Amino acid sequence: MFGKCIKHELRATRRTLAPILLAMLAVSLLASVLVAIEGRLLANGKAMAFSALGGTLVGILLISLFVLAVTVGVVAFIMVIRRFYTSFFTDEGYLTFTLPVTIHEHILSKLVVSLIWQVLSGVCVLVSSGMLVLAFRWALNDEEIFMEISAAFSELFSELGAIFSENFGVAFLPLFAVYALLSMVYTICLLYFCISLACMIAKKHRVVMGILCGYGINWGFSLVGGIAAVVLFLVMAVTNVLSENVTLFFTLMMVLATVLAALQVFLCYFGTKWILTKKLNLD
Repeated sequence: MFGKCIKHELRATRRTLAPILLAMLAVSLLASVLVAIEGRLLANGKAMAFSALGGTLVGILLISLFVLAVTVGVVAFIMVIRRFYTSFFTDEGYLTFTLPVTIHEHILSKLVVSLIWQVLSGVCVLVSSGMLVLAFRWALNDEEIFMEISAAFSELFSELGAIFSENFGVAFLPLFAVYALLSMVYTICLLYFCISLACMIAKKHRVVMGILCGYGINWGFSLVGGIAAVVLFLVMAVTNVLSENVTLFFTLMMVLATVLAALQVFLCYFGTKWILTKKLNLD
């Protein structure tokens, strides 16, 4: 049933997000083609009139691409809230809870689909950026200039990698990747928990209550994280570890942040499950 829940969520959400992502790819493709054509025409000293028109169109398309990228983020955020609220706290909730599906499967299916759309949005942004970069490379029509730019970026990333390896250690980046993933999951779980908490507490003005719950929960987690970070800093300063091994300090700070992020996900997820299981009231 878990697979069927994911399939149902994908069907319900793709009608909203898929057209925006496809529009983003189409706009970036059109902009890339115009950039490439304009660059080649200018390089050959031809069609100045087209160049002026093409430059205007490229500018409009790049602005449209930025607007679409922002729209994807906003629509995805609203979709996460709307899908969860309507599935559990409206008349649709009666149907939801008659299905032979556990609360875990309900929550996890929505969480997984939300993550899928976030990943797809990121992939579309990368593909769009890649198409524009290739178009500018082709428009330059100068392999030497492009190689110089590529070498400069390669050297920059090599230096940054050396700095990270020297000061942060090899474990920092994998930990940061895990922390980034947990942060994405935490954001969605926090929204679910705030919606559930607001609907449990308030009969009216649930949006205001949800926002207040979000601020309060975030403030509490930030306070705990800040205290834990200060304690770790003081312990390492007193034991002279901070001055002797900076790499260990940054690694432990990243471990602390990752553990706290996992704890936040755990509390928000099971808080949501507890409310939906024990405190749900559809009246």
